[in-house]
Amino acid sequence: MKKKAVAVILALAAFALIAVGVVYTAQKHALSETEFTHDGIVWTLKNGTALVSGEGVLDDLAEQYDYARWQYGLLNLLEKETPIKKVVLGEGITGVNDDALRRLDGLKEIEVEEGNPYLSAADGVLYDQEKTVLLYYPPAKPGAAYTVPEGVTEIGCSAFAGNGTLKRIVFPEGLEAIGENAFSDCGKLAELTFPESLQRIGDRAFEGCAALKALDLPDRLYAVGDQAFQGCAGLTAVELPAGLKKLGECAFRHCAGVTAFTVAEGNTVFSAVDGVLFRYGGRVLVQYPRGKAGEVYAVPEGVEEIGYAAFEGSALTEATFPDSLTRIGPAAFMDCAALEKVDMPDHVKAIDDAAFSGCAALKEVTLAKYLESIGIEAFFGCPALKTVTVPKKVEFVGFRSLGFTALFGSKKYTEGFLLRCTEGSRAQAYAEEYGVSYELVS
Repeated sequence: MKKKAVAVILALAAFALIAVGVVYTAQKHALSETEFTHDGIVWTLKNGTALVSGEGVLDDLAEQYDYARWQYGLLNLLEKETPIKKVVLGEGITGVNDDALRRLDGLKEIEVEEGNPYLSAADGVLYDQEKTVLLYYPPAKPGAAYTVPEGVTEIGCSAFAGNGTLKRIVFPEGLEAIGENAFSDCGKLAELTFPESLQRIGDRAFEGCAALKALDLPDRLYAVGDQAFQGCAGLTAVELPAGLKKLGECAFRHCAGVTAFTVAEGNTVFSAVDGVLFRYGGRVLVQYPRGKAGEVYAVPEGVEEIGYAAFEGSALTEATFPDSLTRIGPAAFMDCAALEKVDMPDHVKAIDDAAFSGCAALKEVTLAKYLESIGIEAFFGCPALKTVTVPKKVEFVGFRSLGFTALFGSKKYTEGFLLRCTEGSRAQAYAEEYGVSYELVS
């Protein structure tokens, strides 16, 4: 009897194993082809190729992935087992948004069906119909160098973003604009050839291109966007061309290797003195080279404003300011870890957000007599700063601007810190509101 029971159990187990195998095989077969629809766009995936049909603009694939996982629960596994290497855009696809294909890391080529009146492709790269705008370069396309074809006048937003293989790009004469994030985080990109026709470089266009070692910016270049070359740690020197009129905030932020800025003769907006970049006739100090040698710097007379992150991360131990100074911009001296002393002239009216945040060695600060505003976290994370006297005229004291060293926890207050202020002042209200130790002075 026991032998029969064991035999039955074994038979059932064998049947279960066969059933599981059949189901697994069926699932494997099902994963070789699947289809989903979202906002009128149909994705048909088969053996590493995605046919995109329907009518409308192709949106961010991340959103479509989320929708598809909710509907089928298969795409994540599909992408792991059969990475998409090719995308074919149907004739009804009217456009492709900037990040529409950003999750397809294995994509090698793009095709566009004949008859599409809006888009085209050449050599696996996506363009507009007239091939004047390069819209998307597949991230896994083979080759370490690429020459943008003649006739292209614009590189689209995020067109090459995150590419991990390209080391050299050659642009054609006639190119006029490079869009936002166009080459951001292209970590191996080391060499660029800009044409004389180039007029505009967009926000974050080359952000994070750490291997980039030199820039030869053309004379006709008119505008460079915010953070355009932020994080290009390989740059050592930067010359701004004669035609440049607009330079975005933090365009060269975190460029730790830059030792000097220069400006071509004939530029009417920007100037450089001892490697430091200025604009508006020297009234605004735009950028102090992070790699510049020396521990003490005297801001020249005539400077009225220190720009966004102008000295951030520099090795200065002391900076002196002229009587003309009226404003210290956001993050101006942020993370200047060796800076020990700040003595402001009387007419500084505003210290912006995070201006001296993270200055760990800062132990002496004299605030301006006519100061009106201390921004959010202006002196946050300055553990050596034990005493600050706030003038009566100050009307705004931002959150965590004085007496805070950490974001949370019992040690968020600076040990031994004392805020000195007048009775009834905004500084007193700040101290009472946030629990900062203070004493009243006349």
